[in-house]
Parts: sequence; C-alpha cells; structure tokens
Amino acid sequence: MDSLATFAAVVGHHIHASVACIADLYEVDRRWQLDPDNLPADESWFDRQVLRWGTVTGLERDEKWTAHFGMTRRTISYVVAMVSADMAGKKHSSLSHIPVFKRVCCALSYLRTRCGYRTVATLFGISETLVGQIVHQFTHAMSSPRMRTRFIDFFSKEDCQPLHSISMERAGIPGAIGAIDGTYLPWIAPTTTNDFITRKGSNAILAQGVCDMTGKFRAFHVGYCGGWSDVTAYNHSGIQEKIAELQDAVGPACVLQGVPIPYYVLGDGIYPISKELIPALKGSLRPCQKSFDYRQKRARNIIECQYGILKGRWQTLTVPSRISIESLAAIAITCVVLHNICIEEREDNSWIDATPEDFDHEPMEAILDDGIGETVRERLIQYCHDHRHACEL
Repeated sequence: MDSLATFAAVVGHHIHASVACIADLYEVDRRWQLDPDNLPADESWFDRQVLRWGTVTGLERDEKWTAHFGMTRRTISYVVAMVSADMAGKKHSSLSHIPVFKRVCCALSYLRTRCGYRTVATLFGISETLVGQIVHQFTHAMSSPRMRTRFIDFFSKEDCQPLHSISMERAGIPGAIGAIDGTYLPWIAPTTTNDFITRKGSNAILAQGVCDMTGKFRAFHVGYCGGWSDVTAYNHSGIQEKIAELQDAVGPACVLQGVPIPYYVLGDGIYPISKELIPALKGSLRPCQKSFDYRQKRARNIIECQYGILKGRWQTLTVPSRISIESLAAIAITCVVLHNICIEEREDNSWIDATPEDFDHEPMEAILDDGIGETVRERLIQYCHDHRHACEL
C-alpha cells in the first residue's frame, strides 16, 4: 500500500505540474490573443528559443548563432565581457531590467540584418524605443577610444616583419604590409546639401580603411562627404604621416639594386605614389610591368575582400538610413571593431555571401610624385619581372 501511495503521489505531482504548465501557456496565449503587445518579455523568441542553443554539449549550434548574430556564442560572451562595464548603466534606467547579454544580442541582431527596429523589437519582446536605446548604447561603447585603440591599432614595429612575410607568401611583393581603399556607406542625406551625392547619383558617406595582410583593419576613418574622392579623404586622414613615422622607426624592409625598400601600403591607381603608398600602374602596360601589376593586384585584393566580408556579416552597412552622421560613424566603427574581433577569435567566414568590393573610382588628375616613390616602384617592377615565373602560379 505504501508503494502504491507513493506512486500515486508522484503521478499526481507530475499531473499537477503538467496542468500548471498548460495553464501557464494558455494564459500567455490568452494575453497574446487579447493584446499582442502584452506578451511577457521572457516569452520572446530570444528567451524561449535562442538561449537554448548550445545548452547541450556537442550541440553548440554555432551555425545558428552566426546566422542570426554574426558570431558564435563564445565570441558574443567575449564581447559582453568587454562592454559590460560601459553598458551596465544606472540601476533605475529604462534598460536596467534587461540583461547585458540580451542587450548585446539585440544590437548584434540589428547590425547583422537589414531589418529595422520593429522586427528586432518583436524578436526580443521589447519596444522599438528600447531597441534604439540599446543600439545607441552598444555602438557608443564599441566605438569608444578605448575599444578603437585596442582593436583598430595601427602598424607597430613588431608587426612589420611578420606582415611582410605574409605579403611575400601571398603575392611575392617586397615591402608591402597592407592595402588601402575607400567604401561608400548609404545614407539619406538632407535635401539642403549636395555634398553627399556620389558620382553615381546616390547619397552616401565615404569611409576609408587600411587593412593588413591578415585582413585586420589597422585604420578606419569615416564621415567624409560622399562627393569627395579617395585622394581627398587620404590627405585628410593622416595615414601617410603615420606610415612615414613607422618607416623612420623601423628602417627598410630590404634593399633592391642599392635602393632601400621601405614598408608601405598598396592602393589602386587613383592614389598618389609616394614611399608610403605604392599605387597600381595606369594605362597600357609594358611587358616588364605585367608581373608587378599582377602581384600588386593580388596583394591589394585583401582590402576589397575585407570590405565584402564586413558588409556581408554586418548588413546594416548596406541599408540607407536616416540617422545623424555621428550615429552612422559609430555604427560603422562598431562593425569594424567586431570584424577585427572575429579575426582574433578565428570566426569562420565561409558562410558569408561576400563579393569583393570594387570601388570603381572615377579618373583623377595626375598628382606630383615625391621622387622616392617612383624609384621604389621601378625597383619593385624590376624585381617582379626578374622573378615573374615564381609568382604567377
């Protein structure tokens, strides 16, 4: 009889728990039926489904995290640890009841997709206003000077030789440690100005970045008028001065035919030639220049691929937005910081539908050479021609 009573008690407990669970679900459904905006926050798609991904060992569901948030849960936790102090906020703020992890995922979901605040608000069970506050808070924290200094650090003396080795292995061009190029960020500009109209007739903000041979951005400047050229942005960015300081501190990468070859970055034909930047050749090529042209494009392609990956992972950069330039700049810098974090954490990029971006520059007037740059490029042309059979694989 005791065993029968125990069995009946256990069965009764499970029946009671099941009925309570069904009643709870019915209550949630009833509230949803009466008022769709009255659904409890912890009943959202994120809380009921996403947080279960990876709770079972061996079923981490990394592909789901990357598809919806651009990175795995492990990397998201790393980002949360980096910004938790900045996003904690005041105890009685409108965001204090939302965990920092959920806020970071909410912001990543907005950056990852082309959706607006309304869609993200529905997925996370919060209002559109809160989504806007979360995105602002997250991008402000990620684009802070502390984060930019930590993750978008310019070339150092210790970086030059390893990056030069990667360049030699990738394309066989001596001295190159990175590449520079610009990109457009669509923007709905005020009708009172034409400064942001590009040559293609659309409104955009111009950004200019430098990445190394591993794909990591080493400099990123955003906020220029879309009507500017890359050369104008380059002259305002201070990148040339930083490379010159690096060259003075490190010395030459090698010596070719008695000419010291410094460490430099590569650019397309629109940029002015100097010892800090070696651009592509323009016009018809002589036979002895074809090998250099091939190697230069092969090495320079890294920046175009990284822009494709950046906009493929964070697709909000491809959507015209009606926000301030400062807010768009913060979003762009945040995406670049996240891009570099993904590289450091060895995040997979194979799932991204990324097409290398061709910036398609308009012709520019010739710019005077400093003399040294042309000499360096002539030595590189001769070197590539002499070793042409080793590079064109």
